[in-house]
Amino acid sequence: MKSNYNGKRNIIKSKNRFSKETVFHLAYTMSIFSKYNIIEWLIEHKNQQNYITLPLYNASVFFREYGYLENYRKFYKESGVVRVRQGNFEYSVLREKDEFLYLKWKSTLIYVRIGESIGYNRDFQAADMKVMMEEKEYELSSTVENRYYLPWKEAPDTSDWWKMDHTEREVLVKGAVRLWVGVTEEEGGAELSLKAEGISRVPIRLQLCVPSGAVLESKSFCMDTYPGASMILRDGDVVLLHEGQRIKIGPGYGLHAFKGHYSGEKVNSQGYTIYLNEYVPFERNVRLMLQGEEGDILE
Repeated sequence: MKSNYNGKRNIIKSKNRFSKETVFHLAYTMSIFSKYNIIEWLIEHKNQQNYITLPLYNASVFFREYGYLENYRKFYKESGVVRVRQGNFEYSVLREKDEFLYLKWKSTLIYVRIGESIGYNRDFQAADMKVMMEEKEYELSSTVENRYYLPWKEAPDTSDWWKMDHTEREVLVKGAVRLWVGVTEEEGGAELSLKAEGISRVPIRLQLCVPSGAVLESKSFCMDTYPGASMILRDGDVVLLHEGQRIKIGPGYGLHAFKGHYSGEKVNSQGYTIYLNEYVPFERNVRLMLQGEEGDILE
């Protein structure tokens, strides 16, 4: 295959004829990723038998409305993923993931986790997902059992923990925690509703992972966010200022100071974490809303 450049077109010579499917695939790919004009390309190819003409310059005068959709709302049932975009605000809700909710206002991204630390479980993962697209509401839920291995009835063949066949051990199940998380879309943000039942006094941590290099402010303080750092929002609201966006978060609650320290727990080392902490049983609501842009005069 030989390539000749004449200043306006790049002519790729080929001895092979291309199928109709191949031609349309190439044209469609160029139209999406290179902003080339699919119609012009096909017209040029129509009268050529051994050449394919690849335009080197933008022909967007013919090809318009390319790029990302400004608005969409889609539920991928098999993968358990909801993706929504409304202008400059977009979000994703995910089943069976530690980071089960992503919210984004332009370039400002916040993702959400819940720390459980029950038995060998570390983070909330929704086993069930209820999607109400018309109502713009989503419900995630899971039940986590408090499970512990009982002592061996007979001594194992090895003293190496990792080589032991733990399937032969009996397991003690002593209670469980049931957790529901509701996500409701609102104009410019979302409201989260949390409900937990089961083993009393289990510490639960709602973790709002926000960007580092931002500013958090309230009526009482103004502070920078640093990678790997965190705070517990015990009461009231806080405003996140990041790249021109003002995101209001709250109300906070902080009935305990346990942030988790067990092996296997994820650490938000690149961003900053806002904790909202409660004990089972409880019901709480928190909102994350676009308040405006930096410089706006707020009431």
